[in-house]
Amino acid sequence: LHRVDRRQRQMCIRDRDNATLFVNHGRILMELGKVANTASEANDKFEEAAAQVQRGIDVETKAVGPEYEGLANGLSLLAEIRFAQGRPEDAEHLARRAASVAKAPEAKLEFEVTAMVWHAHSECNGAEASQELNTFLDEAADGTSPDTIERLRSGVADLSSSVAAYPGCKLKPK
Repeated sequence: LHRVDRRQRQMCIRDRDNATLFVNHGRILMELGKVANTASEANDKFEEAAAQVQRGIDVETKAVGPEYEGLANGLSLLAEIRFAQGRPEDAEHLARRAASVAKAPEAKLEFEVTAMVWHAHSECNGAEASQELNTFLDEAADGTSPDTIERLRSGVADLSSSVAAYPGCKLKPK
């Protein structure tokens, strides 16, 4: 019985290391997609990145279960890839899923704010979303470190201009 426990623990450690490798490979591919020469080349890199990150998420879930910070971070990266592909609705959904599996309250808050930012991009409504985000952060300030709240506020300070410059919003009729 002792040997079996030890072997399972070793397999779990190995699987978590593999999951990290897949996610890191996906992160590299995403960055390559951002600097690709053509839209087609970029999309190919983003799809490859998404597949690697999804593979890491699957391995991580199998190794440690569905609630783990590594899983939340993998989902967040996958959301970032989807956003880079011009799919803010998918990014929002994945960020909300990351918030639901994250254990640390500040991580949950950060993923929720990210989901709200991507929702603003999918709706092409930066001004209204900016007000909603500030209200949300005012309510979240109790029990959250002031540094975290300030960092999140500064991260969404230029939301209106970011949404206005977003390619998907430039194409939508006013």
